[in-house]
Amino acid sequence: MKKKKKKRLTKFDTYARLFFILVLCVLSVFLGKVFWNAMNPAPTEDADLRPAAVKAGYFHSLVKIKDVSADRLERYNAYYRAGYGLSMEEAVEFVNWDVDILCPKGPDERVLELSQDKFFVGKNLSRYLALYDGNSQNVRAVVEKVNACRDKTAYEDIEPTDLSKGIMVLVNKYHYLDSSYIPDDLVNAASQYCQYSSAKLSRPAYEAFVKMATDAKAAGYTIKINSGYRSYSKQRGMYNNYVAGHGKAEADTFSARPGFSEHQTGLAIDLSSPGVGYWSFGDSAAGRWVHANAHKYGFILRYLEDKTDITGYIYECMHFRYVGVDAATFIHENGIAYEDYYEKYVK
Repeated sequence: MKKKKKKRLTKFDTYARLFFILVLCVLSVFLGKVFWNAMNPAPTEDADLRPAAVKAGYFHSLVKIKDVSADRLERYNAYYRAGYGLSMEEAVEFVNWDVDILCPKGPDERVLELSQDKFFVGKNLSRYLALYDGNSQNVRAVVEKVNACRDKTAYEDIEPTDLSKGIMVLVNKYHYLDSSYIPDDLVNAASQYCQYSSAKLSRPAYEAFVKMATDAKAAGYTIKINSGYRSYSKQRGMYNNYVAGHGKAEADTFSARPGFSEHQTGLAIDLSSPGVGYWSFGDSAAGRWVHANAHKYGFILRYLEDKTDITGYIYECMHFRYVGVDAATFIHENGIAYEDYYEKYVK
């Protein structure tokens, strides 16, 4: 039997094989790089973190953790290696809250308890600790009060309202609006929706109210706008009248000073129902329906009965604030004041 002659490679065959080997090499390098980047993602917020972490010798531990800052690398490492039994993630979190400065001997029970609160905000830790140490209050009360700035002095420790937050703006005794501020989306409410001759609201708040009023009507209830947008000057006149009749201390419990009223945003609304007294709205059938359903339309009962020490105002059964359906539903289901939500999720 004759042996088969071995086929000699042509020049073309040789070049084709070399090309194939080259492609495989390039593909291997590319896939290796993809795999390496997937396993070692670069930080998105700090371009200096990657080389700094590599140089410090703990790139693999830190680079994958969220909210790592390049200027705190040494502090992260020191707190992690201090023997407190912390994971690298916990060390990063605590250092970002300055726990290594506030508690140089390691996070104590106060920090661990406070950080478990659902609305804990790390940057407020020093204020939480100050209030926690100075009072015999539970953790929830401490976090809630600090988030609402109740550890500060009303109308003195103030800052301008952050108007960039849109419908989520916070206006209270610590956040004010300029006297010249007028919302640029005010609309006149149709007379059929007004308790009196007229009212104005910010467009999204008005549209949500119309939908709520329509559904309330279908359910057998009539709700109307008692008061909507108020200018700075109108609020000043009302407040001064209350001071004249009740004194400043009492007036401050149920009326906002000019510039500190939610009504100036056009997002706040006082509701009423025919034949129902202003302060009795919550006890009326229409009021009970609104209290149970307002969040479905983006409104929250702003000054809750069990949050007077948080909001700084007495219970106002008729005062609602538009914040959008998602936020309103969350706030309603968690039974919190708007300050807690704002501090945790908006600010």
